Amino acid sequence: MIVTLLCDIMPEMTSIQGQTTIPAPFSDPVDLLVPPPRKLGRSVLRIVVTVAIIAAGAFLWESGLLRPNLGLDPSRAELIQASATTKPTLVFFVRNGGRAPLSIDGVDARAPGLSRPTITFASYGTGVGLGHPHKSPVSLSPNGEMQITMSFGTWDCRHVVLHGSSTVPIHVRSPLGINATVAVVPGMHFDPPGMPVLVGQSDPNEIGWAAAVTWKACHPGSGPLGSGPP
Repeated sequence: MIVTLLCDIMPEMTSIQGQTTIPAPFSDPVDLLVPPPRKLGRSVLRIVVTVAIIAAGAFLWESGLLRPNLGLDPSRAELIQASATTKPTLVFFVRNGGRAPLSIDGVDARAPGLSRPTITFASYGTGVGLGHPHKSPVSLSPNGEMQITMSFGTWDCRHVVLHGSSTVPIHVRSPLGINATVAVVPGMHFDPPGMPVLVGQSDPNEIGWAAAVTWKACHPGSGPLGSGPP
């Protein structure tokens, strides 16, 4: 009887002893906050890869492959005001500042009070002058310049917005087929006669380009517009 009882107890004791866990060694909580040291070669490789990715991204951005790098040359802008013999016209130059060619797909010439727009493009080269005008789309080589002429067949002074937009959106496309819109300020900042010309983007007197090209026709007898740098 006793022998049988001991035989029944021994396996249970063995099982209990087998389930006893050994305490884990002490772990400092600071070790959880500080990452384990890495090998020098792996750290250097990660730095090199990161720098290479940043440099490649900057090159693609500046080259114009991701976003066309189109800028305005404000020093050669011209404004022709509407009159009995002239149409309201804007003439300005843009330049491709990237290392890749770009395509100008069109210009958004919409403005209240102006209609029947005609937009032409003419390439420009130093010592060569202007090429023949043609319509979009046009290609602009790296560092190339283009003259853009916006002329309107009709205008309605009742609908021209005095303080309208001062920018012209130009639709461009990179060699990778990425489309973008670049807004340029064609020419100078214009202020009504008698108003001071304030330099900067926060000029409360400044009128939009649509009002500038129609000022002479819509305000007969008024003095000339004041103008300041763009």
